[in-house]
Amino acid sequence: MAESLAAIVLILSYHRRHYADHPHHHRDSSHRHRSQPRRCGPCGRPRPQPNKNPTTTTSTVLTTAVGAPFNLDVTRGKVLVADGGGPGVPITASGLTITGPDGFKVTADTLAHENANNPDGKVFYGVRNPSQCVTDELNRIQLPVAYTGHIDSHAYSVAAYGKGFVVADAGANALLWVSRSGKISTLAVLPAQPARITAEGAATLGLADCVVGVKYRFEAVPTDVEVGRDGYLYVTTLPGGPEDPSLGARGKVYRVNPWNGRVREVASGLLGATNLAIADGKIYVTELFAGRVSLVKHGRVSEYVSLPGALSIEAGPRGTLYAGTGIAGPSSVVKISTSGKGWRH
Repeated sequence: MAESLAAIVLILSYHRRHYADHPHHHRDSSHRHRSQPRRCGPCGRPRPQPNKNPTTTTSTVLTTAVGAPFNLDVTRGKVLVADGGGPGVPITASGLTITGPDGFKVTADTLAHENANNPDGKVFYGVRNPSQCVTDELNRIQLPVAYTGHIDSHAYSVAAYGKGFVVADAGANALLWVSRSGKISTLAVLPAQPARITAEGAATLGLADCVVGVKYRFEAVPTDVEVGRDGYLYVTTLPGGPEDPSLGARGKVYRVNPWNGRVREVASGLLGATNLAIADGKIYVTELFAGRVSLVKHGRVSEYVSLPGALSIEAGPRGTLYAGTGIAGPSSVVKISTSGKGWRH
């Protein structure tokens, strides 16, 4: 994730009903047009009725005319794609530009904020008290032995929140608050991600036996941020280090309190968590190296649908999910639909 995004916005149209913009209209119309009588249990509440059709989840390709769709947005009947498929160039600037209706525009220089504040400047990364053998081995594969957060900014994802915006800065390992005037402040710093190097991991990386069992604290590398129905922020972390399965499934989802910046782990064991979506109170995460979209429920992770190269995901009207694939699989934008809920109310 060290390359800048040459973002190209592609627009894909999808069909929907007129009332799909309004969840309350959708909910009311589903009740009004019910043809089946509702049986009630002892408490007077409707009793769920089994659906004859089993739950099935399918994905439909909308387009393959993309390179690396790092982020998606669904708005006004269109899917917007931030495509970083062009050749990577060194980062010389990092910032945020938001253009809205009626000429509204916000620009913010996140690299300038990083230079002035370095939010994770006091966070320790690497190995504490390494032996000479460990030091030599880490140096050999060009993995920093011990350091604190250095100057780096990569404004990777943004979410509208209140009267401003929240940015997941993958380089700063932080969530930034950006006002409508472009003023930036640090909202929260993501914690270091400790991982113990196993014998299998050391062998894969070509490291000597002295490194086996060593705990390395990697950078968090936040890749996406979404606003939950509870008003809290939900963030995926990649994290840093080898961007492959060699050290196991180390990706996580965090819940961040936007009022005090406190961070709480929601789920772990994700293999390259690159994006998330929240729909109907459920969290969906793209796992790039597992090639799937996963469902996070009560802290547990389960496969929702197999999707090679799963890179980004966004929720649309009526619970429909849209996902982008690329890098570790074919490049495309797909629509994910679920039919036969198993129970209907």
